[in-house]
Amino acid sequence: MIFEAMGASVEKNLPFGIIEDDEARSEKRMSKSFNYNQSTSKDTEESAFRSFSDIRESIRRIVPIIEKNAIIHYALKKSPNENLKSILESKAKIAFAYDEDYSDRIDVSVNGWRSEAKLNRIDNCWVISGEKNSILENDYSHYMIFCKTNDFVDVQTSNRLNNDVGAVAVLVPADSLQIEPDGLDYFGLQRQKIRFNLLQLDRNEYEVINASKNIFDFNNTKGCGMLATSAVILGLLKQLQRNTYANLVNNRIGMTNCEIVQYKLFQTTCKIYSIESMLYLTAAMFDSFERGIDIGSESIATKTLTIEYAFDIITELRSLFGARYPFSSLAYDLIFYLDSFLDSTFNNRLLLAKNCARHYTNFEEILLPNNLNFYIKWPIYSLKNHLKQRKLRKYETKLTREITKYIHHNMHSACDWIEHSVNLAQFSIYYLKNLHKEEILERQADLNRLVTIMMDIHLMISCLSRANHSLCYGFRNNHTEKELCLAICKEIYLKHLDLFESIDKRAMVDNDEFSRNVFETNLTEHGYFPKLFQI
Repeated sequence: MIFEAMGASVEKNLPFGIIEDDEARSEKRMSKSFNYNQSTSKDTEESAFRSFSDIRESIRRIVPIIEKNAIIHYALKKSPNENLKSILESKAKIAFAYDEDYSDRIDVSVNGWRSEAKLNRIDNCWVISGEKNSILENDYSHYMIFCKTNDFVDVQTSNRLNNDVGAVAVLVPADSLQIEPDGLDYFGLQRQKIRFNLLQLDRNEYEVINASKNIFDFNNTKGCGMLATSAVILGLLKQLQRNTYANLVNNRIGMTNCEIVQYKLFQTTCKIYSIESMLYLTAAMFDSFERGIDIGSESIATKTLTIEYAFDIITELRSLFGARYPFSSLAYDLIFYLDSFLDSTFNNRLLLAKNCARHYTNFEEILLPNNLNFYIKWPIYSLKNHLKQRKLRKYETKLTREITKYIHHNMHSACDWIEHSVNLAQFSIYYLKNLHKEEILERQADLNRLVTIMMDIHLMISCLSRANHSLCYGFRNNHTEKELCLAICKEIYLKHLDLFESIDKRAMVDNDEFSRNVFETNLTEHGYFPKLFQI
């Protein structure tokens, strides 16, 4: 709730969605003779510059709060090192050193990090080397640094779902690091870069998160920051929609009877409800489960969909205001900035898709006995595979309706749509596995379709859980939540049918090949600039 309120407070700095009185509006109108008012232009320019400065100061204030009260607080609270927990009570400024220079690659997983930690077992200390950048400039006393490692204190279990390398977090004093300027971002905020080479850190004094291959603690620490970022965006979107309703009621009452306006506001309400449901459910997981559970994937899905929905919501709301607020691009800039925090939407989508494919492959190899892996050669298994694909294409999936036993009877249709979507996701990854074999991790277009289905399933479950709770306990507006949940689940289910159709028809119509050919041509021609005789 605190981060959501912070996002709502940022809205007052945006020249978008602000309600003006009649006198202020009349002063900004052009005269009837269409003479341009120079003072009005000057006031508008000053307002835009002042809003830009206010947004920059808001970012300078919000990002450190997210880092300290969400990421660093969670890491130190969950740390087994009792010596570091006293720092939480102090007023020390701690930076979250996570980002690296990804300009030459798109893999942002732990395996692709350059910063590395090695364990000195004799002195019981970590020796770290590397660099971290994109740190917001401030007078920090400590830096929480994450590094990859192949050295482990404890014996690692032979779990095939583990990561290839481990991750370790250490809390390093600022005077032990080489701090350099890292340039300005597009909001004009100064960034820092830190370097460290063969820096020895005693485990009892500096280790925050112990190294392990399952990297659950690292994923949860990063995920906690993603949820806080999503909460800030949610507060901003709710305040913008509230101002939009106020503007329609106070100034443009005639548009409230327009069905197109009603549909636009309905779409924004559905997406805000979806973001809020995912955020509340994932945050409840952090509060309910103890150590050992990985909630990183749910957090990535929440932040990714929040960013994508935020652009859609701002576009829809902006269209209802007309041309009165020419500087609403600041709202987009703010979302872009928060999108780049803790990896961008593109990188998170790709990371989640690869983890999904890799985990499914490992689960399949673990659960299936070795004597059933030759189904391609034997006729009976080949026939079963053919019948399964035939049944898949006809959408004749048999639903168990197991979920309906625990859900309110008015929400049973949403349960069926969710179960059907789960079946489509299972069939999709099964089909892609057989189609691409070992190259499945390189087929990013298909993986993007697959991860879209996976994230939407998390969204549907979140909305269903919230609406069911509201109906069972008779909360106010519970019927509105029911209608919202049914509308969201139905629309997503229809979208999943189209996505699965595109996956199922990959062998016949491959639009990805067209896209690849056009892209390669544009690379050689330096963009789409046809010559005169080609037009």
